[in-house]
Amino acid sequence: DAVSLCTSIGALQRIQRLELNFHECRLGDQGVEHILYAVGQLPVIADLQLALQENSLHDSTATRLADAIPGLPALRRFFLAAALNSFTDEGLRTLRGIEGVLKARQ
Repeated sequence: DAVSLCTSIGALQRIQRLELNFHECRLGDQGVEHILYAVGQLPVIADLQLALQENSLHDSTATRLADAIPGLPALRRFFLAAALNSFTDEGLRTLRGIEGVLKARQ
């Protein structure tokens, strides 16, 4: 399950690139919260790719991603695939804003 996987991810202290594919896993907001917590434990993650298509995610998830992703100090590249969720236009703008924050760092 997502909690066990995220516990394992959090133990990887030297990982710099991580690609997670949760396409059609029905994670919901709580599952994404677990993922973000685990990724936040990775001190040198520089490249993060998340595939979250078809997971019934809402704007609260977009907000949480926008709060958490820029807080990863070593992160330089972030890719998110999140089609077929329940984001409003505002949620989509929030997600696009993550890229702008990371570009400003470089």
